[in-house]
Amino acid sequence: MSNNHFCCSGIGDVTLHLNNTFNWSHGLQVNSHNKRRITIPGIG
Repeated sequence: MSNNHFCCSGIGDVTLHLNNTFNWSHGLQVNSHNKRRITIPGIG
C-alpha cells in the first residue's frame, strides 16, 4: 500500500512538473508574440 501511494505521488509530481513546463513554454510564446506585435508598428 505504501508503494502504491508512493507511485501515485511520483506520477502527480511528474504531471505537475509537465504542467509547469507547458505553462512556462506557453508563457514564452505569448510574450514573444506580444513583443513582435509591439515591435512591428515601431518598425513600420
